Amino acid sequence: VRLIDRATNLLHQRGLAEPTRAVPMSIMIPILQLGSMEEDNELQDLWAQLLVSAADADSEIVLEPAFIGILQNLSSRDAANLEKIYSIPGAKMALYMHELPTRVLTEKPNLEIDPSDDVQLSLGNLNRLGLIDGARFWGGGSSNRYAYQTVLGRAFMKACRGK
Repeated sequence: VRLIDRATNLLHQRGLAEPTRAVPMSIMIPILQLGSMEEDNELQDLWAQLLVSAADADSEIVLEPAFIGILQNLSSRDAANLEKIYSIPGAKMALYMHELPTRVLTEKPNLEIDPSDDVQLSLGNLNRLGLIDGARFWGGGSSNRYAYQTVLGRAFMKACRGK
């Protein structure tokens, strides 16, 4: 019930009385099923926003079926970190992660600092899902000290934000 109420409110915030585009059943049914089972209100709001983005013909958002699987694999910690990473629109440079979950930085810190283990776990999941691209070194190996936004991550966030 909360999912539908939230989606209706989001539609009204866009100035719409009802959906303006038919949502394919292959998109709508999984969003309704998975979103209604979500107990975290912030994550459930992302499900509602996906549904509204799919139902708004003026949104110019293409709702990829992969977005459903991505959202299903996010924890509330992941979603909060992702929001911080994409709070810098269209960043093409490395973003420094050591101050997550509070914020990300665009300038390299004087001292190389690893994020906490909790943040590194989240960054690993975001990287696995293709929402960020972690740093790689010439000789092999990787680092969670900084990351890059991805095309998939920007599209996903656009769909989840409804803009």
